[in-house]
This record gives sequence, C-alpha cells and structure tokens, in this order.
Amino acid sequence: MVTLLIQDTIVVTLFGTGYILSLFTNNLFQVLKNAVWKEMILLVF
Repeated sequence: MVTLLIQDTIVVTLFGTGYILSLFTNNLFQVLKNAVWKEMILLVF
C-alpha cells in the first residue's frame, strides 16, 4: 500500500515537472522566435 503511494507520488511529481518544463520551454521558444523575427524584420527594412 505504502509503496504504491510512493510510486504514485513519484510519477505525479515527474509528470508535473515535465509539464511545467514543457510549458516553460514552449514560452521561451515563442519569445525567442518573436525576437528572431523582429531582428530579421529590422535587418530587412
């Protein structure tokens, strides 16, 4: 019973961490992409 609870906690923690990391990297990617686009637009015009 206790080992199952511990396993569930670990799985949930890993899943939560992965989810938060994916959200963070996704936002970071969007910001970087926007910055790159702005740089390219500035260079072109």
